[in-house]
Amino acid sequence: MRFMLCVAALLAANPARAASSAQPLAVWTELTRDGALQARIVTRDRCPQIELGDGKRIASLERAAPGRGFDVRTCEAQLPRGTSRAEVLGHALPVPPRTLRRVAVLGDSGCRILLILFQGCNDPAAWPFPSIAQRIAASRPDLVVHVGDYYYRETPCLIPECAGSPYGDSWTTWLADFFAPAAPLLATAPLVAVRGNHEICRRGGPGWDRFLSVYPYGRCVDHEPGYATGAGGLRFFVVDSANARDDRPDPAVARAFDADFSALRALPPARTWLLVHRPMWEVAGTIAGGVTNLNATLDASEGEARTLPVELVLSGHVHLFEALQFADGRPPQVGVGNGGAVLTRAPFRVAGEAIDGTTVSAGIVRHDFGYAIFDLEKRTLEVYDRLGSRLEACRWGPGELSCAA
Repeated sequence: MRFMLCVAALLAANPARAASSAQPLAVWTELTRDGALQARIVTRDRCPQIELGDGKRIASLERAAPGRGFDVRTCEAQLPRGTSRAEVLGHALPVPPRTLRRVAVLGDSGCRILLILFQGCNDPAAWPFPSIAQRIAASRPDLVVHVGDYYYRETPCLIPECAGSPYGDSWTTWLADFFAPAAPLLATAPLVAVRGNHEICRRGGPGWDRFLSVYPYGRCVDHEPGYATGAGGLRFFVVDSANARDDRPDPAVARAFDADFSALRALPPARTWLLVHRPMWEVAGTIAGGVTNLNATLDASEGEARTLPVELVLSGHVHLFEALQFADGRPPQVGVGNGGAVLTRAPFRVAGEAIDGTTVSAGIVRHDFGYAIFDLEKRTLEVYDRLGSRLEACRWGPGELSCAA
């Protein structure tokens, strides 16, 4: 662990220097479809072997060869079910425990550089994702859920606070925006990766396809089918909402969501969380100080979404922390989109707001950078700021979520 923290510090300080090392450039494990656990490695060398705890070795295979903008090779290997220990080139690969107890959730973590919008990527207070990743790692979660939007540096930086930043969908940008700051986090726990709207095909889709998608590499698609995964007694159903419109329904995308939700309903009963980048039911502030509801396309799909067989809905996209309970008893909505990208305007109220045929009966909003830790045994949710200070403590049950500072 100490070695990985040192690697993370070197990567964050100088990503270009890290690229010259013969060591892997990034190593992590990821829960993929049907609960499979994959090791993924980014390297400039051939795909390495993985050593298992029983002395056996398995080969990792090339997922994506070096290509334009990505002068690196991505390798992957599915770890045998029940693997308790594994490592690659001296790097321990985290595996989930038999029973999940603590799940960390974060999202929207990259540093925004787009046209005239410049975030201070070189200022830890202005872009706190590196410190947030370290705080989460120090809390030793069993699993990490990232609810989407990893890639934000889309155009050149024109201010001193982000001077020298790479930009465009390339390895150096993904290294700076995600893999370098996330290194201590990825060394601590397996990852569940949700696709965000910054990873659509015309934006960061090539990087998403190469590094984090659970589907075979080679052809970016607008909508990846929803899938079930899970570990340690908790199932996740992951829905790709990257191309959904917030402002008005998109019938074609809504039909894709209908298929996803039908697949969710067909699963055998189990404790399930719905993971979706764009929120099912959430509110955000407007420039005029009002309140706007999200998401029009998701609302238009699966007319009985309020009765989906899930315990919680987790999302990002809105750069705030939100926890909402609804009058009709549908699953609570928790938004954790405050992982580092410039914060969104907060709505001036949430309780009483009308959303998709119901109203918000109770809720909280925090306009702070940070993350959330879920305790599955106690059914508690703790909200932390970028420095690791607890802001809120919540409890949830069927259709209920209550919070207190």
